[in-house]
Amino acid sequence: MGSATFGMRIMAIELRHESGHLLDFITSVLHTIGLHVSFASVLVQLLSIGMMVMRDDRKSLTDMVIGTFMVNRAQIRY
Repeated sequence: MGSATFGMRIMAIELRHESGHLLDFITSVLHTIGLHVSFASVLVQLLSIGMMVMRDDRKSLTDMVIGTFMVNRAQIRY
């Protein structure tokens, strides 16, 4: 249950590293910083939104830089 915020848990999604593992503390902090930088700058946010719309894997700028992706937890078999 480690790589999801309360809202993400309600929506049954989880953030994972490219390797498929749950995020460690450092990667979680980097992702949070990346999101805050993205939210603070309109140009960076527009670039990130454009990447999510145009790319097949729907990764944001922060996800591309750090190497993370969202997973539907309902489809994960533990």
